[in-house]
Amino acid sequence: LRAGKSMFQWDLHEHRINSIDFNPRNPHVMATSSTDGTACLWDLRSMGATKPKTLRTVIHGRAVHSAYFSPSGLSLATTSVDNYLGITSGANFEETSMIYHDNATNRWISTFRGVWGWDDSYIFVGSR
Repeated sequence: LRAGKSMFQWDLHEHRINSIDFNPRNPHVMATSSTDGTACLWDLRSMGATKPKTLRTVIHGRAVHSAYFSPSGLSLATTSVDNYLGITSGANFEETSMIYHDNATNRWISTFRGVWGWDDSYIFVGSR
């Protein structure tokens, strides 16, 4: 396996990044989730040598384990240790609904994650 030199390197979050996903509808839009309690949307076209600005930030109370786009690319699901699943949608991802989901197992051996079904109608939530 060969890898070239990195052209750019960005510190996108204050803490570790847990997931990266690309919007299937707009492949230049990327979502990241982090242990800093946020999930962020980024426009890769505007990421130069300086620190990029987020398109949108979804704030949770604790670490965000995952952020994944729906199959249509119109919604983003986030899961967090704060026991909430976030669904962000709208023309510019400006609307976020938080759904309570008790993921406290007192075992903390796996991550809390949501996976979209075959369309935007369902999201399946569990630990892996």
